[in-house]
Amino acid sequence: MAINDEKGWLYKIFTTGNMPIQKWKYTKGSDFEDLVLHDSTFYVLESGGRIGSFSFVNKDSVHFTEHKLPVPGKNEFEILYHDEKANQLVMLCKDCEVDDKNSLTSWGYDLGAQQFKVEPYYVIDVRKIEALMNEKKVKFKPSAAAIHPLTGDLFIISSINKVMVVADRTGNPKALYRLNPALYKQPEGMTFTPDGHLLISNESADIGAANILLFKYNKAK
Repeated sequence: MAINDEKGWLYKIFTTGNMPIQKWKYTKGSDFEDLVLHDSTFYVLESGGRIGSFSFVNKDSVHFTEHKLPVPGKNEFEILYHDEKANQLVMLCKDCEVDDKNSLTSWGYDLGAQQFKVEPYYVIDVRKIEALMNEKKVKFKPSAAAIHPLTGDLFIISSINKVMVVADRTGNPKALYRLNPALYKQPEGMTFTPDGHLLISNESADIGAANILLFKYNKAK
């Protein structure tokens, strides 16, 4: 499942076979950044910090509701992912007023209560990422994230840095991998299949076409 970031269209893209892409209109245009499907309800993230939820009343009718993050200031988000163990949706800041150059804050949306948590979910220490990169004054700007269903690790991509960080569920970085710009033109989305296979989507970045990359999970013996 995928979204258009400006038009309010939901897409169903088949990763096997030669099935045509399907699409449905769920709302008018906005700056949409990410998508989560949970219990037949779709949750879409708007860059300013709102989550829109919608479900299909029937094949031609959609009920759409917005939920606004109760945090003041100008905030920018690109990441929304599902933490199954905590029954939370998690929004990770790309550029939020509450953060300084050494921190990135996340916010949780309680799926049971259908409301945002008042306190931050966790805060990433960017200095730990700098240590893994062996660089200083890194501007880490996360663009996609997901939790691995088998290991429980949190994977975070920063398109601007072309890196993928592996962290625990509280955002504590454990490992870092460089991404080849020739393959990852502009990685903006990611998810895992139930078997642990990784899907990463790239925007076209004004060169060629957008694509989805599939990486098979090889369980370590």
